[in-house]
Amino acid sequence: MSKLIFQHNSISEIEDEAFSGENLKMVDLSHNQMSGRTLSKDTFRGKFNQSLGTYDDSHIEKLLLGFNEISFLSSGTFYYLKHLTVLEINNNPLSVIGTSLMREFQTLTNLNYLHLGSTNLSRLSDSMFSGMKIETLFLNGNQFTQVPNLKPIANTLHHLNLDNNQLRELNELSFPELRYLTTLNISANMNLYAIRKNTFNSCYNLQTFYCNFNPNLEFIHPYAFNIGWNLREFYINNNAITSLPHELGDWDSLEVLDIQSNPWTCDCSLQWMIDYVAKRQKTDPELNYNLHCTEPVKYSHAHLLSNPVLSYISQECVKSQLGIPQLSSQLFKLYPLLFIITLLLITLVAYLICFSYRYAKSHVPSYVCNYTVQYNRLKT
Repeated sequence: MSKLIFQHNSISEIEDEAFSGENLKMVDLSHNQMSGRTLSKDTFRGKFNQSLGTYDDSHIEKLLLGFNEISFLSSGTFYYLKHLTVLEINNNPLSVIGTSLMREFQTLTNLNYLHLGSTNLSRLSDSMFSGMKIETLFLNGNQFTQVPNLKPIANTLHHLNLDNNQLRELNELSFPELRYLTTLNISANMNLYAIRKNTFNSCYNLQTFYCNFNPNLEFIHPYAFNIGWNLREFYINNNAITSLPHELGDWDSLEVLDIQSNPWTCDCSLQWMIDYVAKRQKTDPELNYNLHCTEPVKYSHAHLLSNPVLSYISQECVKSQLGIPQLSSQLFKLYPLLFIITLLLITLVAYLICFSYRYAKSHVPSYVCNYTVQYNRLKT
């Protein structure tokens, strides 16, 4: 027997040496009522070796402990699991991984798949993954406000899931040295509002990028992928993005692109995207689904490829090329103020003229005026 599946059995206690079968490779204990006390060092030990006088290591390679009540692990729980490559301990109330629990994980030197999703974690020690060789890491459904330190597994990590956390802003310090990362998921981070310059500077092997359903994400820096762009799948649908910079990457290299359900501001900056969508819709008709303007208000809810929007954006681009992209609209907003200033200037000039006339009339001697009158008569 190579697999044992005990899902949904309300298991709360397990005998020592319960999984010592030599051919046993996978044990599924998910969806039960196990706590940290259920598991001990002897739970997963192998059979007693008479010649060596010790217990053999377990042959288990895949262990599923998700959806239980585990908040801690006893010392040595993973001691005999030297061959373990896959561990799922998701949906357990771990909350904090202290030094002792961290050391338990670090004994799993052959582990390449670790699922810590929905475990109420908000931070991890910088040395959490020291000595490990994780290739796939799930940290989704937690309370992380910053990406934890992943440098210890930078040379092995290929897939990272940070879906549904509390990330607010991503920058060049978020994913340092993750040169072998190929899949990244940062979706459903309700507080994420900006992705800054050089955020993915080290992730030059990234091929699949999920960044959707972030309701406050308005800004992606044009040089967020500054070093290179090897993306094949790019999902940025259902965000709050109003404009997408053309400089972001090599759009023609994408096999899948999803940009729907964003509140686009339909102006000249989107001309490149409209041309791109129009070109690709023949081979990818789903690309132009739910692409609607939010601004300007006149074209709110209008499709990006509708004739009125295309005509409007074309006019805006002409104005931009002439060097007056928004000058006329800005001046229009200033008309009331300019009118008031003009009236004030006219009033001031009129006042000065009147004041000068009265001043001259009251201060210039009468003989000067008489002399001037007589001189004028002589000339005529």
